[in-house]
Amino acid sequence: MSRLPWLILLLAGSLIGCNLLAFPLWVLAPELKDTVPAEYDGLANHSVAIVVYADYDVLYSYPYARTELATTVGQELTRTVEGIRVVDPQRVVAYQDQNIYWDTMPMPELGETLGADRVLYISLSEYTTREPGSTTLVRGRIQATASAWESPCPDGTDGLVWEKNDLAVTWPSEGPLGVLTTNDRPVRQETVRQFAVLLAKSFYSYNVPRYGDEAMERP
Repeated sequence: MSRLPWLILLLAGSLIGCNLLAFPLWVLAPELKDTVPAEYDGLANHSVAIVVYADYDVLYSYPYARTELATTVGQELTRTVEGIRVVDPQRVVAYQDQNIYWDTMPMPELGETLGADRVLYISLSEYTTREPGSTTLVRGRIQATASAWESPCPDGTDGLVWEKNDLAVTWPSEGPLGVLTTNDRPVRQETVRQFAVLLAKSFYSYNVPRYGDEAMERP
């Protein structure tokens, strides 16, 4: 028998053996992560009223937009922020409907009225399940600004403690789903859920995988 096949088998075996030795080291090595700190951690262990502003066009097309959004955001905050207590969103919306000039009140005063020591104010600039320029295609879009207020506000301040102006979610991101039916609820719910996750991340610390030169190079 020729010696060449034996040499090939020996070489293959040595390469496999090296990989088998290296593999457990790679698997057992801890995954390197970085911590993203909260932009504002002052919602923890406080009562929070989530107040959503939507204009008449949004409320005409989506009458329950405020309640749905505040409820979903409240659920995500309750899941991720320690000790938070969210004022019933239906109670907040009822107050808005019964007091048409609520949006002229200072936010700290509104918080006191609602029995909260923090106000999370969300102002919607876009809330839709329809693709722009189309009356039949389905795609969820939410754009908003958000701010957090202390209630009552510390002396010498207006109570504003956090603000973000570029909150935007589009779902599905790849493109519209197709022909609009009378039931756009699944699209709306997923878009609202993704917005809630995005917003809530501003108020707690979380870990993300570390990439780049400091991360372990995987074979």
